[in-house]
Amino acid sequence: MTKHLCSYAVKPTLFSAEECERIVTLAGGLDLKAGSIEERGGEKKVDFVGRNCELAWVQRKKSEDWGWVFDRVEEGLTELNATSWNFEVGPVKALQYTSYGFGNFYASHFDNGSRDTAHRKLSMSIQLSKPSDYWGGALRLWSMNQSRVAPKGQGDMIVFPSYLMHLAKPVFRGTRRVLVSFVGGETPLR
Repeated sequence: MTKHLCSYAVKPTLFSAEECERIVTLAGGLDLKAGSIEERGGEKKVDFVGRNCELAWVQRKKSEDWGWVFDRVEEGLTELNATSWNFEVGPVKALQYTSYGFGNFYASHFDNGSRDTAHRKLSMSIQLSKPSDYWGGALRLWSMNQSRVAPKGQGDMIVFPSYLMHLAKPVFRGTRRVLVSFVGGETPLR
């Protein structure tokens, strides 16, 4: 496997600080629930040992207020995909707004490790919080037998192949807020 297939790419400041605050305000109207994990067999369950955070999904078709957010995410994803992987992918259909408070984390995992998620090709995380808003909470990715911490600038978009193992380290102070999404395509990775 070549190096670029096992790395992440960054689009700095995809959203300005003001736009990040606007997104957090929009998310204030969402009904956050405990994050779940998928067990073998496809059943989803809340498991605070593997994942401890709150989240809500925003569907593109049902969320006119979020249209500008989806458009910008697509622009950033298209650019990073073209320069880093050139995977055949479809549109961003949903965004996951995730909030990590004190002690919250997501243990090591793959984003395409089950029957229901096997179609995922690229994963993305967009930092909405200022780095000074929290302590801990790093996004750590494993690539080429190394672990690296992704940048955490407010508004930064991190994109990586969904087959890379990664985790969100525990937050020890404040709150880390992110937008997460995944894209797949008509054909599997080859």
